[in-house]
Amino acid sequence: MNTFAAIALDRDGLLTKENSGYITEEDEIELLPGVFEAFDLIPEIPVYLVTKQRAISLGILTEERLSELHDRLQSLLDFSFNDILVEPEKKLKTDCFNRLIDIVGSSNILYLDNDPEQCRAASECGLTAVCTTELYKTLQKWIT
Repeated sequence: MNTFAAIALDRDGLLTKENSGYITEEDEIELLPGVFEAFDLIPEIPVYLVTKQRAISLGILTEERLSELHDRLQSLLDFSFNDILVEPEKKLKTDCFNRLIDIVGSSNILYLDNDPEQCRAASECGLTAVCTTELYKTLQKWIT
């Protein structure tokens, strides 16, 4: 079994169904199959949401509205993330990864995302990054 100091998860395409645009309403949050079961596998370690939300820099969403959407996501999951790190402008989430390392105090973090570029950036920051769309199967492999 792998022991990590924390787990970090992307939102769109891993927890929620990809939207053709931006998720701006609560009813657009659609959890992917296996997400509930996957959260049952997570051990008692911190879990973070790390998400790129360009809709903020484009003026489509405010930070307050995004926070409301993330509150709804956590309610649907019946799970509270230790923190939610948002990259509103840049293409890669490198700043979020570095902030996460500072928060956790270690780069011994399992990061899951469906975007190979984000996984590569996370790996370059020292995280263990796995590119996947199957949260449950991936967590089974990496933490059980």
